[in-house]
Amino acid sequence: KKTYDGTKSAGSERPNTALTLTGVVNGDAVTVSYDIGEYTNANAGSGTVELTNLHLTGAKAGNYTLDKTTLAVGCSIDKATLTADMLTFTPTTETYDGSAKTVTVSLKNSKYTGLGDVTVKYNGAASATNAGTYTITVDVAGNGNFEAVTGLELGTLEIEKATTMLTITAAENTTYTGTAYAGSRTVDSNVATDGVTYKYFSDSACTTEVTPINAGDYWVKAFLAETTNYSAATSDAVKFTITPAPLTITAKAHSIVYGEAPANDG
Repeated sequence: KKTYDGTKSAGSERPNTALTLTGVVNGDAVTVSYDIGEYTNANAGSGTVELTNLHLTGAKAGNYTLDKTTLAVGCSIDKATLTADMLTFTPTTETYDGSAKTVTVSLKNSKYTGLGDVTVKYNGAASATNAGTYTITVDVAGNGNFEAVTGLELGTLEIEKATTMLTITAAENTTYTGTAYAGSRTVDSNVATDGVTYKYFSDSACTTEVTPINAGDYWVKAFLAETTNYSAATSDAVKFTITPAPLTITAKAHSIVYGEAPANDG
């Protein structure tokens, strides 16, 4: 008798059946020894195992001979209890895309067969959609080789946040007004942009943040904070210009007598 291990090997197990010698003279010390062969099949249930190299031992063994050197005896293989190290699942990492993610559970070692119906739970729920870490537990129905098991923890599934794409497609050039830049900016993204913020810089390397007021060249970057399912994002810088405001000069009409100094009020 042994517990199911996916092989026909008897290992160190001994058969339940006692071997009886018939015809031994009363008082003679004779016993039978043997080697254990393989079970007739690897699956749980009743079967037979072959005993090989049957031979006699004991002080009087030389006075007897056996009628056979091999013998098939009844045996049984009990169902095994599933453990986490017998199972594996794939995948272990996914990326958020709005759809429910699932894993496939299988027996880790190909010598095992007959896995029952598997119910997978993700942090105790039936599915996993949002980015995050999910503990994978399984309920496995019993079958011919394994007992039923519930709540067996196998590991974790990581759903990573999706990458946010963010681009400034246009930044309006404006004219100096003495107030902070209020030109229009257009952004493109794979997520909603109502939470976008902007920072302005006086250099193309974007090392000096400023509030654009005076005439000159500036660079703007757009920013989106991370969300439950999307990463934070920063756009590339886009250049815009605040041009100097045009001024109009008007001279006042004025008459003077030849030789007098010009008027100083225009």
